Amino acid sequence: MIEMLKKTVSVNVRMSVVRVPPGRRFSVCIDGSRRTCAIVQVINKTSISYIVEVARPDDWSISTLILRPMNQLSFTLIERSIKQLLDGLVQKGGHWDQSVLNQCSDMNIEKVKHYQNDSLRDWASRMSIRLLS
Repeated sequence: MIEMLKKTVSVNVRMSVVRVPPGRRFSVCIDGSRRTCAIVQVINKTSISYIVEVARPDDWSISTLILRPMNQLSFTLIERSIKQLLDGLVQKGGHWDQSVLNQCSDMNIEKVKHYQNDSLRDWASRMSIRLLS
């Protein structure tokens, strides 16, 4: 999906894949492997955004998050916020924890839903519109 996004929008992208924290059934996929999450830094001419995309091999219904720091935040603070979000996700059994989302007051956080009939191109188009707005 991220490769499609890079082809759709003129941005610089850095990505890493992390394992979702252990602790609940949600942390493990149906094949027994640990669920992963892509964390993507998207840099365009005017801003830096972060995409948090949780792996959905089981079509789990979870929105992608777009994080937009409101001020210059250190990478350490951004990393800490993402860790809190993922910990809250696991504790809520695979749903974004609204109280944790609210605690990230130094960022605008937008949820982008996945739709079952979405193609990769549909998702990339919707993400590019959100990233450029």
